Amino acid sequence: NSNNNISNKINNDVDSITDIEKSLKHDKAQDQPNKQPINQDNVSDPEPSLPDDEMQPVEEEKKKHKRRNHGKQIVDAISKFIIHQLRKSESYQDFQHWRRRQARLRRHHLLKYYEDKVLRVDEERNEAIERELEEHQHALLEQIDRREKLKKKHEKKVHLQRIKEVHKENEMIDRRYEAAKMSFFVHNMPQWSDEGEMRRQRAEEERVEEFEMERRRQAVIAEEKKKKALRLEESKLLKADWVESQEVMKLMRKHGTIDGVNVPSVPPKIPQHEMSTSVDLTLRDGIDLTKPHKLSKKEKENMFNVDLIAFRNVTELRGHLMGEKGVLVMAADFVRGACPRLEELNLTGCMIRARGLGRLLHGIRMGNMCCIRKIILKGNAITARGVDYIVNTLEKGGLQDLEVLDLSENEIGDNGLHTIAALFY
Repeated sequence: NSNNNISNKINNDVDSITDIEKSLKHDKAQDQPNKQPINQDNVSDPEPSLPDDEMQPVEEEKKKHKRRNHGKQIVDAISKFIIHQLRKSESYQDFQHWRRRQARLRRHHLLKYYEDKVLRVDEERNEAIERELEEHQHALLEQIDRREKLKKKHEKKVHLQRIKEVHKENEMIDRRYEAAKMSFFVHNMPQWSDEGEMRRQRAEEERVEEFEMERRRQAVIAEEKKKKALRLEESKLLKADWVESQEVMKLMRKHGTIDGVNVPSVPPKIPQHEMSTSVDLTLRDGIDLTKPHKLSKKEKENMFNVDLIAFRNVTELRGHLMGEKGVLVMAADFVRGACPRLEELNLTGCMIRARGLGRLLHGIRMGNMCCIRKIILKGNAITARGVDYIVNTLEKGGLQDLEVLDLSENEIGDNGLHTIAALFY
């Protein structure tokens, strides 16, 4: 039933298409006039021109004919579009497929045999043609290879010939260069020999002059050594005379023969007031730091000969034999605001040790004493631990303007030196 429906649809579409094509052909046949060959029989004289009254219906007829042709063109375009759309439809495609299948089924077996035979003959002929083409292509490739080999051989031969020519040219250039070089040497050799002789004479004269100058310099040095030896001998004699005279004068003073001579004068004590820029810090009389007991509050407040908190303009501070406890008190004064403008701190021989140095650096950092440029800690029995305190203070931002740090005559050892070197390398 489905096949019958499809065949009915296809027949209806085909009938409609054939009717449209017939109508189009009929319209075209009516539009085209009957064309006859041109002979003398059908050639007639041109018609005479008509008057205006008779020409008007003729022009109207022409206009009608033009409008009719225009309408036919529109109908042709629409019919072509409809045919194209019908051919694109599925029913038309199914009909064409069904028609081809029925045509295959209606073929005779002899027709099939001869068609297969023709196809086999065509295939054999095509295979023969392909073999001939492959053989021809192979021959052409071999010919191309032979030509390429001959071309490369010829190019190699030309290249070798060119290399030989270049070698010959280089040999000629080398020979010319050697000849020019030989002529240059032959022409300039006498002049060079004269110049070399002059240089040798000049060098000999310079060597003689240098030898003479060296001899004079050695003579001057020997003379200076003799004068120095004479001065040393004279100084030794004068020293021996001075020692003998001192011994004699000592004996004479001992026995009361003469009065005392060359007695050293005691330097007067310079009063230290609050506006001083240089202060000598010493312990008060009666304070003994060798005892193991703790210092009282009164002893701490009256430990030094001056009150450091009252000294605001001090730039140089020198300490004398204050020990660890004295440095602890001085650091406490720094924290309370003593000596804010201090630039140089000299604690030579105060025996503050590593612990006292740590307390001192803590007081300097907490007191924000940023003007210190020079610290002398000579002879204070400071160990490598004290160096660690110094490095720790520098890493925390203290002593930023420090220029001189004297740690001589201490016990810092190799570890302390390594710690100091790590700051710079």
